Amino acid sequence: MTIIQRNTYVVAFFIFILLLSVFAIYHGKPAEVRMSHLQIEKGDTLWSLSKEFRGGQPAEQWINSIMEANNLHTAEIKAGDTLLIPQDQLEFAPDAATQFAGDAR
Repeated sequence: MTIIQRNTYVVAFFIFILLLSVFAIYHGKPAEVRMSHLQIEKGDTLWSLSKEFRGGQPAEQWINSIMEANNLHTAEIKAGDTLLIPQDQLEFAPDAATQFAGDAR
């Protein structure tokens, strides 16, 4: 007898796990990204906004994703414009009450 015939239940278990994994990969729903509106102020650039909101993501990658989400063909933005950014990235922006070491009073 071969090893496969003697261990039919083990082989069947591994095939079941493999099929379950493939099913989970192809039918899993991607996490829904919630977007928030960000009002552009005078002096804002995508580069300066990336420093505030990108978290650990590289600046160029963040800028490209924001340009894609907002259907921008250039990186030019103006005061008064509104950009959509992922809501979870708003957590990276410090609020006015946050002070950092070296901030002047």
